[in-house]
This record gives sequence, structure tokens and C-alpha cells, in this order.
Amino acid sequence: MYVVSNMSKRLVLHNVNIQNGSIQYEYERSLSCVELYHSGPYTIEYNTPIEDVPLEIATIPFVANVLPAAWAHDVDVHVPCIDPTFKQSMSRIRGVLDSWYPSVGFSGGRALVENGPSNNPKEARDQHNSEKVASLFSAGVDSVTTYLRHSEKQPHLMHIHFWSERENRSQKNWAKYHEELRTFAESEDVPLSIINAKPTEHFDNTNLTAYHKNRLNGTWWQMVQHIISLTGTLAPLLYHKNIGNLYIPSSHTEKYHKDNHWGSHPAIDNKIGWRGTSCIHDGFEMTRQQKWQQISEYYKEIDFKLTIRSCEPNPCGRCFDCARNMAAMIISDVDLESQDYDFSAEQLDHIKDNIESGQWAMDDNNLFFWEDIQNHTPAEFDSHDLTSKQVEFHQWLKTIDLHELNRSTITEEDSQRKLYEKVFRFSPLLATFIKRSRIGERVKN
Repeated sequence: MYVVSNMSKRLVLHNVNIQNGSIQYEYERSLSCVELYHSGPYTIEYNTPIEDVPLEIATIPFVANVLPAAWAHDVDVHVPCIDPTFKQSMSRIRGVLDSWYPSVGFSGGRALVENGPSNNPKEARDQHNSEKVASLFSAGVDSVTTYLRHSEKQPHLMHIHFWSERENRSQKNWAKYHEELRTFAESEDVPLSIINAKPTEHFDNTNLTAYHKNRLNGTWWQMVQHIISLTGTLAPLLYHKNIGNLYIPSSHTEKYHKDNHWGSHPAIDNKIGWRGTSCIHDGFEMTRQQKWQQISEYYKEIDFKLTIRSCEPNPCGRCFDCARNMAAMIISDVDLESQDYDFSAEQLDHIKDNIESGQWAMDDNNLFFWEDIQNHTPAEFDSHDLTSKQVEFHQWLKTIDLHELNRSTITEEDSQRKLYEKVFRFSPLLATFIKRSRIGERVKN
């Protein structure tokens, strides 16, 4: 067993406990990388027996969560074993990230394998079963579209319940949300798995974002980590179910990626894989508004219409992401009454006021999506059963210059983050202590 020395940057995985449908990772970190990783253990709940999963597959979620930060901060990650195919895929992804973000640098750190024995009671499963497929599923426009594009294959829907900070803050009914997902899966006659995992309780997204604030045009989770973590989380379950292909719904299009980077991209996603499973980036050729149009057409043919979400567990109807969905639905001829949103005149005025005043920052990501809505807004709404206020809203949206809007409004949350980043630049360890103690509980990952 490796012993952690505080003189070097090391993260050592000591035990992987698989029982009762969960995997718990017991690990140790050196003092020199405390600001990068939270203390263990880290647990994933799959809610189904997975005792047949070999150790080299069971370690994938752990490695997927910690390795990108290890590359950027020269941390050696020690694990008892790792699937060779996954290790090779991560090596290829490292090259992509290094080319995208040269000022961050992903050439440091290593995954050091102890070559311990596998705990697999079954024969090794090397065959790629392409007939069984799965898809990441969040009930968002991207994931619903990917399901529709491959519904004839009856993909197994994989929903990862995470972002505990949202759960604590929202006080919403998660059980109702999950029941709606189950109802949709039953109505479509496809399997659904709900996995409980919180990757940002494993690595420290706030600190990694603060470290690289001037090198990434967004958070560490957005620009680097999210797809690596999400797919890695699913590896044991997909192996257990002998699923050969995992579809990853696209967030953006090729046009967006000409000038911007995002942590989910064919160059990343299509390289991810492990023994028996390959990942496939899906829908890269479609704009968000084209996806809405496909959903609209499909919803005309079915009885149960899942509410399309941007925030969870239920649409708040007040945030920037919900506003974007509402504006898109109005011009896509979606049955508005089937969606759990408030399309009243008061709510549309709220959206308009927040955009015009700059309360909602129009960064590159949001600007791209809102311009897509603008470009698809028709000159007339003859074929739409809309209120006069909804028509008026889109006539306003069609004519405004989004580039001229104030993109520098500072919210209270922004102020807290900026203050934290100043403390972090002065002393990463002090800032980390403050954030992880009660006095820093409002600073979220």
C-alpha cells in the first residue's frame, strides 16, 4: 500500500468497497493538494447490485473525477488497477485539453497503477455489445432530443442526480421530478436508472476555477470536467448491464466551437471508453432551436409530455436558463400548457427587464443560444396560438442587439466569488479552510 507523503502531491486510492448497489472510495491526499480535492470517502449510489463489476472498472469513476486536475497540478494518482482501454482514452483526452488550454497545461501528473488483482468473479467481458445502448438523460432539450434520435434502439436512460447545492437551496420536490422521469420512461417502454453521485464533493470545482480563472472562459466543471466525470460515473453500471454504446447529448454545435471551447465536444467525448463500452457525442450538427422543433413535432404524437428542464427538480421560471427555454418553446409551437412554466405577461416582462438591465450576464455561451432563438424567430406568428403579449415579447427579442447589452453586472453571488478568489490568490489553503468551514458555507462548488 502506498503511504502519502506531504512533501509531494499525491492522491492515493486505498479501498474500493462495492456493496448494496453502491461504490465507496476511501482515499488519502497529501497536504500539498488539499485545496484540489475534498476529503473522502466518496460514494456513488447505483441503486442496483453491481458486485460483478471488476476492480479495474470500479476504479474508473474515481480516476475520471481526479485525473484532469492532477494533470494540471502535477499530482500523482495511485490506484490499485485501472482498465487499460480507459487509461488510453484519458491519455488521448489529455492531448486535446492541452491543445485547447495551453496556459493551463495538462502535461503533469500521472495515474500510477499498482497492478493489483481484479475482484471480478466472472470471466472478463471484452466484447463490444453494440446492440445495447444507453444515453445520458436529464430531461433537458439536449438529452430529450438525443433520446428521440435513437428511440428505435430503446436506449437505457441514465439520469445522474447530483449538484447537492441546488438540492439544498431549492427545497423542491425531487421525488416528484424523479417520478416524472419514470413515467416518461414507462410511457416510452425504455429502462431508466437514477444514479446518486456528486462529483464536486470529490474535487474542488470552486478552487480549480479560481486557479484558472484567466485561462478558462468559464468554470472548471464546464470547460474541462463535466463529461469526463459523468461518463466515468456510469462505467460500472454500463459494464454490469453489458451496454456497448453510451450517447452523450451535445450542448453546442460546430459553429460555437469555432471560437469557443466546452468540456463536451466530439474531440473529447468520442475518445472516452473502457472495456466493452464506447461513448458517442450526439447531435453536434443540430442547433438548439432545431432540437426544440424536433421535440415539438414528437410531442404532437404522444400523450405524456415530459416537462423540458434547465434547472432542477422543477423549472423555477425565474432564472436565465428557464427564460431561454420559455423563449425557445414559444416559437417552436410546443404545447405550452404541457410544460410546467409560467408564460404570463408578468413573467415575460420579468425576462425582458433582466435582459435589458444586464442582470443576466450575456456571456459567450448565453449569447450563442439567444442569438439562435433570434435567428429562428419568424416575422409573423400566423400559425401559432399565442397571446398578444407572447407575440410582443418575441418582436422585441427579434430586434434587440444582444451584443450591446451590459455584460458586466455584478450580482451578490458574483461579489462573493470575487472576494473568495482574492483570498484564494493570497493563500489557497486559507481560502479552502474558510470555504469548507461554517463561515464559508455560502461559497458553493
